[in-house]
Amino acid sequence: MASQLCPRCGQPVRATARYCPHCRFQIITAPPPVAPGRTAPRVSPAIIFSAVVGMAAMCLCISIAGVVYWQMNNPTATPGIAGATPMTPTTTRVPSASISPTLAPVALVTPTIAPSASITPTRAAIASPTVIAPTRQSPAPPLNPNPVIKFDVSPSGRFGVSTLLGDPRRNDDDHKLLTYNQSGESSNTRIFLDGATPIFGGNEGRLSLLTRADGALIGARWELNRIIITQSLSIVPGASTNLYDTVRVEYILENRDTRPHTLGLRMMIDTYIGANDGVPFTVPGQPGIVTRALDLRGKTIPDFIQVLEKPSLTDPGVLINVTLAGADTTPPERLVISGYPGANAEWDYLANVGGVGALLGRDGKVGGDSAIGLFFPVEVLQPNARRSIVTYYGLGAISSVETRNSKLGLSVSTKGVDEGSQFWVVATIGNPRADQRVTLILPPQLEVVEGQITQSVAPEANAEFTTRSWLVRAKSSGSEIKFSVKLDPDNVLEEKTLDIFAHLPTPTPTR
Repeated sequence: MASQLCPRCGQPVRATARYCPHCRFQIITAPPPVAPGRTAPRVSPAIIFSAVVGMAAMCLCISIAGVVYWQMNNPTATPGIAGATPMTPTTTRVPSASISPTLAPVALVTPTIAPSASITPTRAAIASPTVIAPTRQSPAPPLNPNPVIKFDVSPSGRFGVSTLLGDPRRNDDDHKLLTYNQSGESSNTRIFLDGATPIFGGNEGRLSLLTRADGALIGARWELNRIIITQSLSIVPGASTNLYDTVRVEYILENRDTRPHTLGLRMMIDTYIGANDGVPFTVPGQPGIVTRALDLRGKTIPDFIQVLEKPSLTDPGVLINVTLAGADTTPPERLVISGYPGANAEWDYLANVGGVGALLGRDGKVGGDSAIGLFFPVEVLQPNARRSIVTYYGLGAISSVETRNSKLGLSVSTKGVDEGSQFWVVATIGNPRADQRVTLILPPQLEVVEGQITQSVAPEANAEFTTRSWLVRAKSSGSEIKFSVKLDPDNVLEEKTLDIFAHLPTPTPTR
């Protein structure tokens, strides 16, 4: 394929590339020539010299006048002269209140800032005697200013996701489905309401679609027996990609009744990439590639799961990240990965597709068709109360795409975490061998919570790639904290950097 040179770094770049893969410079054509116009008249050097001299003279006159005025109003006694006012050596001159008034302390008012369109919210730098947290008041702009994915909403209020450009630096993830239906008709969300589990948008209630001022759909509102469920969708920068490639999905549950109600929510997403309906999953904490049903609860649920379209570390096609924790995400209490249970699947459908350990198939039959279920807590909602449930579904990243490392890739859910929080690090090994081992290398700011530092890479049956993972805790704050994984005896290394945000101080209550 023909190539060109990057105007910034001079490295060879694919002719069709939108961005340089080496320095991320946007490849654009030269700007159009400036339209001809009148040229500003040239200023004579003599005129410039005269103006400078005049200004200097004016400044000198003003200075002399100021000195004379001060001396007239502030006479200084001269020692040894009869009648002169004695000098007071300890007297200190105090500026006049009219010149520099004393300002009383004023309580600073912090303006309310609209939430940033990002999985990782902006945080201010927090100074301490020994540590300065990374500053995120001016985050780096996204690599592409425009959305590279889109969502659609069906007449029944269900939603689907697909790519537009995907990653602008690549051509293999353009215009691909990320759910089986573009409008999401094969997925469903159910509401738990006092023991009943109706489908969001069903005929039991009243549905209205939500639009922006320009008419674009942004979600749906469903009212059932004075319970209002609002689904709000928006495209935000991905935490691991810094592209507008992630859909933020929020459900707001409101109780407009005069009595309490028990409410919960379950999302079932019919996962799909391009033309692959039986996509395999990489799940931190689970060795290898997940091709059989899982039912994870509580602390066994990782902060993200990832889906690769193709078993190649350098050419994986589309990568999907489902973010389950971090930022304003609502962690589910239960995560189900299983075969596809059908568009109208019941609240708890796992048994209908074979239960834990069953191959990922459709309607209980063996075959390549997968789905995920996110179960959120069932809680009592008091009258006039509301709760929010947020999750993220979009594109992910793996280090090997940029480094072209066909043997090893490194993935995390985000580029920034809070001090004291935990997150998963996932190493993906291509064409694994029994003699290989992978080692996590951490700086002092990070420590392993779960997983052996060095793990063997015994290949799973017929595996084209496999994974190993570690649960890591952020011990102290800092910017661009580097960590890596190493594959031996191949002696290959992949690394990433991470910002760790310091704890915000607890505000002192004031009267």
